[in-house]
Amino acid sequence: MSAADIVLSDDLASRVRSVARARGVTVEALISESVDTLLAVERQLAYLEERAARSNVQAAIKLVRQAPDVPAEAGDDMLDPLRRQGVGGR
Repeated sequence: MSAADIVLSDDLASRVRSVARARGVTVEALISESVDTLLAVERQLAYLEERAARSNVQAAIKLVRQAPDVPAEAGDDMLDPLRRQGVGGR
């Protein structure tokens, strides 16, 4: 384990203490979890950016245009379960 000194504004430090207390964890645990989550998001964004750089929009459009123009069959609409619960549009 490694230690690091960080400087937080009084307001931010107060909010961190409040959230840590509400979650029943130490400030150190909350900050560690938060940094870990942020780094995971950064890794995911880098992955998505790399994938986007390799994308071929014209090929994707061509593929989508090959799909038949018919309504979804019952149960194929991803929003069906949400609509049955009264959530979602249409």
